[in-house]
Amino acid sequence: EKNALVFREEALINSRAIVEEKLGTGAQGCGFYLPSVDWASEREYCGFLSEEEIKEFISETQNVVWVVQWTKDDKALFIAFDSKGRVVKQQ
Repeated sequence: EKNALVFREEALINSRAIVEEKLGTGAQGCGFYLPSVDWASEREYCGFLSEEEIKEFISETQNVVWVVQWTKDDKALFIAFDSKGRVVKQQ
């Protein structure tokens, strides 16, 4: 069983294999803790944040705690994790 994710960096690290498979190397990533997300602050942290796309991505998914957004060459990849660090959705 996976350990719970505590820091955004852990969510980014845990998604690395998926990102490299889907986007290759060199993608930029940002992680978001949804229970206490402040989108205005997150925009400062992540200049390529796609807030509306993230909200749509998680809208019908249960138990999402962390979401990471990876971007490379105008392509975006979103990966959602539950409280135990398991991937619950990717797109």
